[in-house]
Amino acid sequence: MLVPVCVLFTQLWRGTSADIAFAEREREGVAYLGALNELTVALVDAQSAAVAGQPVNDEALLRALDAVSEVDQRIGASLRAQQRWATLRSAVESLSDRQFSRPAEAFDAYRQATDLLLAQYDRIRESSNLTRDPEGDAYHLQDGAAEELPEAIVATGRFADLAVLLPTRPAQDQPLALVELISAAGDVLSPAGDLADNVQAAVESTDSRTMSSNLLTQVDRFRRSMDTIAAAAAALKPADVVSGDGSAAPGGGAALPDLQPLIGLRGDAQVAAAELTGTMLAELDNLITDRISTLQRGQWVSVGALVVAFALAVAPMVIAYLGQPASTAGQPGTGAAGHPGTGHPPGPAEPRPDAADQPTRWPELDPTAHGGAPADTADPGTGRWGPTVAAR
Repeated sequence: MLVPVCVLFTQLWRGTSADIAFAEREREGVAYLGALNELTVALVDAQSAAVAGQPVNDEALLRALDAVSEVDQRIGASLRAQQRWATLRSAVESLSDRQFSRPAEAFDAYRQATDLLLAQYDRIRESSNLTRDPEGDAYHLQDGAAEELPEAIVATGRFADLAVLLPTRPAQDQPLALVELISAAGDVLSPAGDLADNVQAAVESTDSRTMSSNLLTQVDRFRRSMDTIAAAAAALKPADVVSGDGSAAPGGGAALPDLQPLIGLRGDAQVAAAELTGTMLAELDNLITDRISTLQRGQWVSVGALVVAFALAVAPMVIAYLGQPASTAGQPGTGAAGHPGTGHPPGPAEPRPDAADQPTRWPELDPTAHGGAPADTADPGTGRWGPTVAAR
């Protein structure tokens, strides 16, 4: 019985241990993504400041870089992300010391850095097993928090920066720049729509009682900010500026629309997306932590089952051993015939102490029944049943 039980226990223990290691790797990915979220906000803010010709908040950017570096030193090796992070950090640090001659040059330089940042998100999601999570709620949360929301934050910053750059472009380039701005609005709204689907799917497939209440308020705030951007983008009319063949309209084209409202929308949308990312990552970490606790409890249950199996296997042998009668042969203080306390057979002067209690081998017979003398009345030389041998 123990052999198959031990085999099943070993298989169960190994499988559960592998699931725990899988989930712990996911928690490492969540921790790394949380640090990248702070860097995303700081980098997009620095990009907008550089494009607008304003001073960049280097302190906030360096603080975000140090936070990611601390996480990378701790778990970057297991996630195989250190090389990519070294490239990304070098690119971001070079931007803080760089002087840009034109706003468009700053936009292009920061665009390369944000592309590297989004690639780091994909690397962490893949190496931390988050993209292979078996639970529906966790999978949709990681997809929204580590793909759609970072893309939405970066796209929102680029959308606002293109609105800043549009008036600075040559007149002949402004019509196509306006088309590029409208296309950038689509890049903002597309991940926002995917995010709504992921959140809805996560809430429908989860067993958590707090997920919907924690996400509802922030999802609504983010959705309102996206709706505002969509309405502002819909007010842009490239047909008034660009002719049918894609060239500028005669006379230099129509006047550009007022872009200041678009520029002001970036901050609210970015803050809503960053807060929603933090909340979704926290919910994701809670789901994975609960899964690890459940798996660990299952391991202890399997250990208890193994102990019970051992007890059931050993108990019959113990009971059989304890149920055997104890043998007195050869014990100290007993004689050869098993008479306690003497060490030798009883003699004529030493009657057996239990003689009175032992049954006789032969039944008691009446000697007078066959002509014999009554007991204790026979003559000398006469035995119990007649003359002795000597008398005969």
